[in-house]
Amino acid sequence: MFEAATQIVVVTELTLSGLRDSIRTLAKIEEMSPNTPIKVVANRTGSTTQGMQLGDFQKALGRKVDFQLAEDHKAFNLAANTGKPLVQVDARCKASKTLQRAVTILDGSKEKAGGEARKSWRDWLKRK
Repeated sequence: MFEAATQIVVVTELTLSGLRDSIRTLAKIEEMSPNTPIKVVANRTGSTTQGMQLGDFQKALGRKVDFQLAEDHKAFNLAANTGKPLVQVDARCKASKTLQRAVTILDGSKEKAGGEARKSWRDWLKRK
């Protein structure tokens, strides 16, 4: 199933159930595809409803969280209601900035020339 993947991204929430599911998912991925790089993304962080602190989550998970997507109800709701990508709706919110950085790193644009790298993540994020 993961044989063709060049990298895998696991998205989770900083909750006990998110931790449990992430541990199981990561174990299965590592069993099936031990040489494929894995990135962990924590979604909906920084809110008062967040179940666990990042440090506790990472310690229990046994690995670091590579990216955190901040909770931003207003921006996410606007994107959902208008049917547009988050970065088109609010490119300056924390979640958009994290997504831009993540996509740049994940698609290898970090090594590309400046303007080309920016164009690459913008194109990827704005796909409909």
